[in-house]
Amino acid sequence: MEKKYKAKLNIGERRRKIVALVLLIVISLLCVLPLLWAFGTSFKKNALTDVMSIIPREFSFDNYVKLFSDKDSPVLRWLLNSFMVSGIHTVLYLIVAALAGYAFGVAQWKGRDIVFGLLLATAMVPSVINLVPLYNLITAMNLNGNVLALILPGLGGVLYMMLIRQYFMSVPKELIEAAQLEGLGQFGIFLRIIVPLCSSAFMVAGMMTFIGSWNDYLWPSIAMAGVESQYLTLPLGIAKLLGDNNIQYGMTMAGAITSMLPTLIVYLFLQNKIIESVANTGSKS
Repeated sequence: MEKKYKAKLNIGERRRKIVALVLLIVISLLCVLPLLWAFGTSFKKNALTDVMSIIPREFSFDNYVKLFSDKDSPVLRWLLNSFMVSGIHTVLYLIVAALAGYAFGVAQWKGRDIVFGLLLATAMVPSVINLVPLYNLITAMNLNGNVLALILPGLGGVLYMMLIRQYFMSVPKELIEAAQLEGLGQFGIFLRIIVPLCSSAFMVAGMMTFIGSWNDYLWPSIAMAGVESQYLTLPLGIAKLLGDNNIQYGMTMAGAITSMLPTLIVYLFLQNKIIESVANTGSKS
């Protein structure tokens, strides 16, 4: 009887695994198919007459050639603008988030947890609500159409600061106390002990911040409204291709794939750090 019961359990477990596997495959296909269609469309010679198929009937690089040679769509300049904005924004954010994470996670001061709780509460406010006051602020600072209007907002973001803080809190207190006995101050502890031990958290937070800034469209479309084409970021440039009267779907998909590649490459290089970060977040030694 016991063997039959165990056999039934094994059969039931196998069925559950098969069902879970089938569901995961279906969900994965639903997520991947639009990307495959966009990739295939970017190589179609005539995207209007070859809409439904994923594999192009006539394979051609014409869309990419037109994209990079068209004077009205300076893609290389858009790429450079996006790299500059996203890179500077990411570096500044990591500095601010690291200092805030140390202040809220390692440094001891009265009311620390209360202030941190209030700061976390701001994460529940939808970002769309901040658009009008943020626009009024950059207008008062005369930053309309200025690249600083894309770099400065968001430097006080809470999400990845919280990730960095959790990593800081996982550093053994014995190390910090030993450093204090050696005469290190707060800034010395931060630079020589905390930062080197939490490099994976910085990589993950930096990657996610970079991707978020790279793909951002809504706020740049407001802050950079009316500027010349050469000053646009890549998402705004691709939207400009869609906004023309004569929409070239193949070239637009080629632009979308070009926009996707840098973030995909960054993710592939840092995916192990992401897994490590998720596994260690919230753990304390």
